[in-house]
Amino acid sequence: MTAQNPNNSTQDDLPHSPCFSRSPNEQIVTQEETKGKLIHKVAPKYPKTARQKGIQGTVVICVTIGKDGTIKDLRAMSGPEELVPAALDAVKKWRYQPFELKGETVEVDTDIRVNFQLAQ
Repeated sequence: MTAQNPNNSTQDDLPHSPCFSRSPNEQIVTQEETKGKLIHKVAPKYPKTARQKGIQGTVVICVTIGKDGTIKDLRAMSGPEELVPAALDAVKKWRYQPFELKGETVEVDTDIRVNFQLAQ
């Protein structure tokens, strides 16, 4: 799997996400494209107070995956504020196989969506 190069894509070809600035030097992959590269995933711990209040939802996190596959930078873009810290804490521990573009290992930007749902 390789990273997308925005220079070879039109604006409409790129993933729609608040995370992507469309910078010409950015390597962008979608969350779907990262799934096969994810080698270590830590599940978030549902915050006790959020569980007691019945808070559910999806936290969208913008991340940069470093050349070594570690999460280099992350920030929450949306989601219930009570769930954000748990999502960030889990995702910063995720690890990926390195991404390549034209035979070189590259950093990539993507968004990760962490779903919190209470059992019914």
